[in-house]
Amino acid sequence: MLPPFCDAALAKAGVENGAPFNSDSLWSYELGSKNAWLNGRVQSRIAAYRIDWKGIQQITSLGAIDPLCTYILVANAGAAVSTGGELEVDAVPMDNLTLNFATGYEDARITQVTPGALTVVGQPINQVPKWTGSITAQYSVPLGERSLFLRSQTTFVGERTSFVNVVPPTGRTLSEYTLENLRFGVRQGPWEVGIFARNLFDVRANLGDVNPEVGELPGRTRWLIGTPRTIGIEVRRGWPDLARGK
Repeated sequence: MLPPFCDAALAKAGVENGAPFNSDSLWSYELGSKNAWLNGRVQSRIAAYRIDWKGIQQITSLGAIDPLCTYILVANAGAAVSTGGELEVDAVPMDNLTLNFATGYEDARITQVTPGALTVVGQPINQVPKWTGSITAQYSVPLGERSLFLRSQTTFVGERTSFVNVVPPTGRTLSEYTLENLRFGVRQGPWEVGIFARNLFDVRANLGDVNPEVGELPGRTRWLIGTPRTIGIEVRRGWPDLARGK
């Protein structure tokens, strides 16, 4: 419960004093198609979607409504809409070689705000990239009961806007990044032994803002940085699917 001098601010924000915030809600609409060509050697999946997000749980500053009440609380404040599309293609251009390509586009923005909400209509959803993508290639060489394999995976994350330490509508741009992972190994039955290199080119991927407890110093932006290049050996074992008896 907040003190009585906050009642006016709570009323304008549409929040009942002492009441907990509620669950948010999503309605999702999707239209897509699955196709196969060249006797199944090429398969694709394409889809377009729209997501309506209501009752967003976000921080509400009552001091922005009434300077007498300086409290900050979490409330169901506003709504957003996300529209976009996805494309994924699997291909087997030659024996023992498999390829996968995937890309997605998403435009996610705030469409409704309430008094005191730390958002504005039209701003992008925090740290959601418009473009993402990946390319995976694997080549296997059968050797009797064993098989050698080489797998390469490239992932891309586009620019995003962060409002963690910069209030809207300005925001802070988080740069795009591309990561490369390699894996070489041998597989026999349920066992797999491989040498891996994650983030092969040692990219300093900007994953997002860090919200420091004592605030940021001018010119001392705090980022959450991705894991640097990591090289190692890994042993895996698959387990039978009891439902299928495999």
